[in-house]
Amino acid sequence: MARENRPAPVGSQKQSAAPLIWAAMLVAVGWRDAAARLSACLAEPVTWVDVRAEARRLRAEPLVYAGLLAAAANVPTTVLDSLRRATLAWGARAARLEEAAATVLTLASEARIGVLVLKGLALQNLAYPRGLVRPMDDIDLLVSRDDAPRLADLLRRQGYRNDLRGEEDFFATDFSHSIDVHLGLLNTTRVPARSDLWSETFQDIWQRRQPVAMGAFPAWTLGPQDCLQHFALHSVHHHGLQGALWMADLSAMLRAWPEAVAALCGAPAGVRRSVWYCLEVFAARGHDPTPEGRAMLRPHQLFPGERRLLAQVTSATASRSRVSPGGRRGPNSHGSSSFLPWRDTKRDSPMRGNRHATHGSRTGEASSVSRSDVGLCGDADPTKHAKNTQILDRTKTVL
Repeated sequence: MARENRPAPVGSQKQSAAPLIWAAMLVAVGWRDAAARLSACLAEPVTWVDVRAEARRLRAEPLVYAGLLAAAANVPTTVLDSLRRATLAWGARAARLEEAAATVLTLASEARIGVLVLKGLALQNLAYPRGLVRPMDDIDLLVSRDDAPRLADLLRRQGYRNDLRGEEDFFATDFSHSIDVHLGLLNTTRVPARSDLWSETFQDIWQRRQPVAMGAFPAWTLGPQDCLQHFALHSVHHHGLQGALWMADLSAMLRAWPEAVAALCGAPAGVRRSVWYCLEVFAARGHDPTPEGRAMLRPHQLFPGERRLLAQVTSATASRSRVSPGGRRGPNSHGSSSFLPWRDTKRDSPMRGNRHATHGSRTGEASSVSRSDVGLCGDADPTKHAKNTQILDRTKTVL
């Protein structure tokens, strides 16, 4: 069995690394009130080898490194050196992706093809603090259905090929990176009903775009409200409220664009509910960036499936995972996770050496939680991720 798939023993020290990692990530993205939580975690005995292992598995080394540096804590030099090397590697990859994206976007602009940059590459330059590296594997671009064939031809002329995994996945000639071309903000291949969650056209979204720099090239990405909606919907309906980086992205956006939540008043019901789910999970983990927004978005009525899902996700983290400023955990806190359950949603990417892709349109975004998640939550159910996504997809049909 591969090492990343081996479950950690219940109550192991590896599980206690999660609160420290989450606190360090919050500090890194700019939440100053998380510094007390991080200090409390550092005041307790820390098994640093497990912190390094979990940060690597979650692809969160740059965020953990930045958080620990900001805390000015007495962290072993070997740990900081390891995290620094990983941060430099992720930074080099981000620079390469940005350069590749700028080249493609320049050619698309010359051909009068409207393209929006999505996800990590845009957020790193807009929502994350300057200089902070956001780990990413590929380039995500959104284009209208009318312009998609022209963009595909442009990519093929640049040497990209899309005959390996799917029509929307274009791999560079040296396989160093890929470009995912999206025709919509939600993957509807397996669940067509998802299109009802966000039925706006590309032209509507284009009108609300905001500028983002790709090197020296002035590119475009989703507006603040659309960014928040997109990441919340993706986190809920594609990842089943799992994934450390997705929640870090949402937290960074809430800090950078606090007014985006208030703008959701007129959003579709499914969108408001998805954002509220994420805010509820944040609150259960002791991080409540916008209590007013969470109260505003709370639905007047919860369906049975929603109650079961939220109880399942938040019950294991509500009181057990919190660390008080005095350094004491809540009752039954030993081994609990502050982020249930953390899962590396990119771990099976072909760019990371595994041919079984996790892209929703091909291998099923409702895949079950891997056994390695037990390392962060001893009572994780291997079927929870699949059940979470299925419940949410069924529930939204009656919103």
